[in-house]
Amino acid sequence: MHIRQQELAERLGLSQSAVSRAIGQLRDKGIISERQRKGTLLIHPLLAGYESLAHMTNHLKAPDTHLWPINFPTGDIRPPRVRDVRTGTDFDPDPDGGEDAPAAEVRPSLRLAG
Repeated sequence: MHIRQQELAERLGLSQSAVSRAIGQLRDKGIISERQRKGTLLIHPLLAGYESLAHMTNHLKAPDTHLWPINFPTGDIRPPRVRDVRTGTDFDPDPDGGEDAPAAEVRPSLRLAG
């Protein structure tokens, strides 16, 4: 795909430096590659979207398709340090305190199929 970092940042509502860091992290993991020319990102063929299973199979079998290693970390993975923007608000992700939903007043009548 061909897209400038500035355009990607505008579309996502992020700063260009945040997009640059994210692209660096994706490159380090092997999800994308910048093998061709500046401004063009290659998505790993195993993670790219295809029109159909046949299209994917043909692309992966093509001799000019380059597969590079994907580097997923192993072991304990810490979540990113992110401040929850909902902190200090009245947002409650579990308003009923984890209780079960009330049962239906009228239970449906069941019958045997066949």
